[in-house]
Amino acid sequence: MFQATKVKSNLKILLVASLSFVVIACSSSGTDIESDLDIDGAPDWVNEGTVAVSDNDGKYIQGVGMSTPVHDESLQKSAADSRARAQLAQIVSTFMDVAIDDYTASNGDIGTTNIEREIKTLSKTSLNGSKIMARWKDPETGTIYSFAELDLDKVEAMIKQSTSMNNELKLYLNETLDTKFDRFIKQNESENK
Repeated sequence: MFQATKVKSNLKILLVASLSFVVIACSSSGTDIESDLDIDGAPDWVNEGTVAVSDNDGKYIQGVGMSTPVHDESLQKSAADSRARAQLAQIVSTFMDVAIDDYTASNGDIGTTNIEREIKTLSKTSLNGSKIMARWKDPETGTIYSFAELDLDKVEAMIKQSTSMNNELKLYLNETLDTKFDRFIKQNESENK
């Protein structure tokens, strides 16, 4: 009993921390958060940072990572790419944390530890579907920025293909992921006005 309460408490703390990050780091189509970078000459995606986008082309999570100059430029690019993917992972993890909370609220506190492990595995696996779409090197500082993108359709496909995930959770996620994403974007849009 104590362990289940502790896990649920930890999930709620993680959820609040993750949602705080997403509210700060994400924006919606047509309404981007203000960037504190404001680098002259940089592509828009550098200054916009990590965002969640829903438009006619689809639903995407876009992450931006950066790396300051090091002795090996290929290592610097790799570090920037990894950091961009880490931004994607944080957002995917946030959506999955919300799903855990909603799912356990509607189905009781059964199997929370297993569900949490399945979600973490899914979050890591979904990064395999991400792509580095662009890189930019600041000519003044030598800092390299990487732009990674993950199509929400790929996350849904990975959920469907998962063999280790509880079938009820899999069905729940497939039915609610789009709705949760849209609701999240609308919420951010109204908060950023």
